[in-house]
Parts: sequence; structure tokens; C-alpha cells
Amino acid sequence: LKMNVDDGHQSAMMSKSARRRQERYEYRIAKRKKRDAILKEEKRRKTAEKNAKLVESQASRNPFELASEREEAERKQLKRRLAREANDAAHVALAAQNSTIVLDCGGFEAMMTQREIISLVQQIMYCHSANRKSHIPSTLRVVGAGSTIATRLAKVHSDRWLAFYLESDPLEKALSPHQLSSRQTFYLTSDTEYELLDTDLQNNANQSSFGINKYVYIIGGIVDRNRHKGITKARADSLNIQTARLPIGPNNSIAIPKHISPVLTVNHVAQLLLFRQSNQGSWQGAADAILPERKGGTPSLSSSIEKKKLLNQDGLIINEDDKDVFDQVKQCCLHESDETTGKI
Repeated sequence: LKMNVDDGHQSAMMSKSARRRQERYEYRIAKRKKRDAILKEEKRRKTAEKNAKLVESQASRNPFELASEREEAERKQLKRRLAREANDAAHVALAAQNSTIVLDCGGFEAMMTQREIISLVQQIMYCHSANRKSHIPSTLRVVGAGSTIATRLAKVHSDRWLAFYLESDPLEKALSPHQLSSRQTFYLTSDTEYELLDTDLQNNANQSSFGINKYVYIIGGIVDRNRHKGITKARADSLNIQTARLPIGPNNSIAIPKHISPVLTVNHVAQLLLFRQSNQGSWQGAADAILPERKGGTPSLSSSIEKKKLLNQDGLIINEDDKDVFDQVKQCCLHESDETTGKI
């Protein structure tokens, strides 16, 4: 606890234990400053030694060799940049062909505490991470974002994320009237009776390989610890959007005990959707790979070693057909880059 003891009268009024706390605090601060100064000087010394050795080694070498090495390094750097740009372009192109996952934050920010808003932003980051690493990605949209959510996402440079769009417009303005009333638009909530059919998702997965996908999945962007029951269902009903729930429950595809709540976090719902879009496996297989043990995940897959065997780099299980599609789009984008900048 930092205390101001500049005033002699205030120092005299402090108790003995308070003075000891202040002395310990000042001692830690002084020790930290001394340590930081030593580390800074050591880093400066090592950098100077490294630069001196580099200058000495280059002075004894042939200038033509140094120029050749610099040119080779520049070529490799350009090749890596073009490959990265082609990979990013392929990701955005594939995301545009697949489903759209919308996180509806409209009107929910005022219902959450500061801690819950921070948790929601973290879950949005998890959603982007899973989508970025998926070979069959979706377009990810966060609509109705309030100032706090937008500010926190701006701090992690969300404007640079691929296939990710942060919008302040509410859901009813972000989506067209046709999308809101479409039979391919679902507001996912555990409070509805209609269960998301496998046939919808199978058609969804089939279209992801060779056509534009019109499916839109809306997830309520709220973390409320189940305080506001039925709020996402009421939100969907007010906009006349059809609702659906994931097949999770005691007698459903994702089997969980009765005492466990079927309500999932935002990122778990998005990851399950991405899993089914990228793979023809079962819902239970998706739950085993993604959900924690307390929500029905398989305990044997809880370790990172086992999950690395099952998942692709914290991404999602993919099949060879999906990987081939991604590689083809990537090659097309890379070919376009070669034509515009010259082949390396």
C-alpha cells in the first residue's frame, strides 16, 4: 500500500505498523529500480559487444559476398511476405464462402459487470483464434458492440484480424430483413425447444467445399452467470428470428447429466459450429474434443498432449478434402501475387 509521508505531521500520526509497511514498500521500490538499472546496463553492454563483433567480422569479408547475402536475405523475406499474404487472402476467401457466425452484443453490455465484460472479450478472442486456425473458417461478426467492448478489442488490434468485423450497429440493422427472416438464419439459445438438425449442418458442410454458404448462426454475446434467464430467446422473438439449440442434454447427441447446465460459453458454441463445418464427425466427437470435462468433454482428452493428437494446432479436426480446398485457394492467391510482383 503506497502512502504519502511527505507531510511530517501525517508521518507522526502514522502507527508503528503503518510506518513499517511504508518502509518495506519504499525498500522494495528502491530494490526494483536498482535491479532494473543493472539489467538495462547489462543489456546495453551485450548489444554493444554484439555490434562490435559484427562490424569486425564484416570488415574482414569480401564486400561482394556481403551484398550477395543481403540480396538473398531480402529475397527470402519477400517470399515469406508473399506466402503470408497469400495465406491470409485464402483464409478470407474461404470464410466468405462459408457460414457467418454473428455475436449479438446489442443491449447486453449494460446488464454485465466489468468482470463479465472482460470475460466476454476474452471469449471473443477465443472465437477468433479458433476461426483463424480452422481450414474451413467462417466470417465472424460482432454486432451491437458497446464502447467498453469496442475499446478492449481495439487494445488487442482486432481491426487487423482476418474475416472478423466489429460493428456498433445493432443486429436488426447489421443484418438485412431477408437475412433476419431467412430459414437459414438461426439464433442459438438453450431456451428453445427446436434442436439444430444434423441435416442443416451436413448441407452446410457440403456447401463449404464448392459454393457460397448462406447460413447465419447468431450467438448471444452475454456473460451473466445465468442471472437473466431466457433473455436471448426473448431477443430473437422480438426480431422474429427462428431459434435453435445445440443437441446437448441427457438424451441428446451431446450427452450430459441432468444436474449440468446446457448453457455453454460463447467460444464453445462457436467452436462446436466450426468443428461441424470442418468435419463430418458426430456432435459427441465435437464435445469430446472441445468442451471441458464438467460440460461433457472426455476426461482422457483433457490433456494438451492428447488434444494435439486429435486437433490441428488448437484449431479443429479437418479432413483431407477440406485441406485440399484450402491449399487450392492458397495457390491461386499465391499465383496472383507472383503475377503482380514478379515470380521469386
